[in-house]
Amino acid sequence: MGKFVILPSHPSNDFFAQFPNCLAYSSKEEFVGNLYYAITHSPEPLADEYSHALSWEAATQRLEAAGCIPTEESELMADALASDDAGIEVCKYASLKGTKNV
Repeated sequence: MGKFVILPSHPSNDFFAQFPNCLAYSSKEEFVGNLYYAITHSPEPLADEYSHALSWEAATQRLEAAGCIPTEESELMADALASDDAGIEVCKYASLKGTKNV
């Protein structure tokens, strides 16, 4: 891509911190230093592994992995929902004083 990116140090930007052309900052002084560095240096060409990590294909794979439920967890949930104890208990409140009819 041939460019630097200057991002605040924040958990939402952790993925991008792995790239050599990502310059993260956590203060105004670091931002200025990173900006100066970006202006006075040439970015490294992205290696194939980094280019792949930024592709839609890799993003889709990360999304699929994040959305998957492990088989063991799925089976435990199915067992819990199939048990006689599964469900929601509904209570009706008789008054605003907190007495309830079950």
